Amino acid sequence: MKGLFLKEWYQCIAYGRTLLLASGVMFVVAAVQLYSGEGSGEFMIYACFLLGVSPMTLLSYDSAEGWTEYSLTFPVSRTALVSSKYIVGLCCTALSSAAAAILLALFGDGLDRGYAVLLLIESTIVPLVSNSLLLPLSYRFGTHKARYFYFVFIAFFAGLLGFSSAGSSPLNHAIAHLTPAVTIPVLLIVLLVYGLSWKLSAAWYGRATD
Repeated sequence: MKGLFLKEWYQCIAYGRTLLLASGVMFVVAAVQLYSGEGSGEFMIYACFLLGVSPMTLLSYDSAEGWTEYSLTFPVSRTALVSSKYIVGLCCTALSSAAAAILLALFGDGLDRGYAVLLLIESTIVPLVSNSLLLPLSYRFGTHKARYFYFVFIAFFAGLLGFSSAGSSPLNHAIAHLTPAVTIPVLLIVLLVYGLSWKLSAAWYGRATD
């Protein structure tokens, strides 16, 4: 398992610089928006989404370089092979959520409390849900076919973010009254779905039809 994590780390260094730079730029734009009061920091959620779905990027490189077929000859289980991607997803989500929390703490004084909570919740849930849906599809149908689902999800995500950013939207009003008793079960459900997705991807590993 250690070797798999090293492989993911080397891939992140080799291919993840552009992704990390793009996420950093979006965080900076969000900070400027919040500091100047000319925006609500929506770019922060896009940055979290982009960084959080790093496993999809790594999986695309695996497919292009023939890693999936080659890895089936290793004396490791399919669960271990898939687990490296899901653990990377958890780490990237934790990193992006921490960055979002710091950004809101430093520059989010002017935001409505409910909307600030909404941004923080989305920064955690969106990457987890994205990986839960997209990774199994990639393992089953291949990364090329899964791109269509990826684009559909981006369109849906952008629409939802635009809807929730409206100050009078029902979603924003509901978030303003969230309590730990509500948010904690939601996060637990998302983590449960993430775990089920993990098992499904392990069962589908090596069956891609690209």
